Amino acid sequence: MKLLDSLITTFQHGTFTSTGSIVRTNVLRKSNNLRSLRFITTKYNTSQQRQGKNSSSVTIPRSLMPNLGPGDVYTPSDLTLEAVDAQRNEFRQRRPADPFTALGKSPLDYWKNPVVLSEYLTELGRIKHRAVTGLSAKHQRQLTRAIKRARATGVLPSKCRSVHWALQTKF
Repeated sequence: MKLLDSLITTFQHGTFTSTGSIVRTNVLRKSNNLRSLRFITTKYNTSQQRQGKNSSSVTIPRSLMPNLGPGDVYTPSDLTLEAVDAQRNEFRQRRPADPFTALGKSPLDYWKNPVVLSEYLTELGRIKHRAVTGLSAKHQRQLTRAIKRARATGVLPSKCRSVHWALQTKF
């Protein structure tokens, strides 16, 4: 029993407690807000604490705690600092550079150039999402206008990406 009690560790309110007590954590959701969680902790004293031994606790900053929600399955290796750092760095990845910003031009300037516009189309002729293209919101809107304008004038095919004929034709 003492061995089992000494192995119990838990995260609670940003505090990592390493005590001989059994800790039960209930997770409750606030009304209409799934992201807000409140932890209610109830401790059951063990015989060691009844004898007057103090429990030791170390406060860990929220930024070093893993992003775990209710019902998530994790291994002890997920609680290491390296794993938490790797999880935080996933969100810090930079977006690819916007080529139109680098050139200082607008996508509307390229509505006559189907080779440039076809890079932002799928094989079936659909416009790629902003998360895929890496463009800014403003340039994605302008690119959509340029593609629609090119389709309306017949410069760009509407149902496919193929622009091999455009390489031979001068506009």
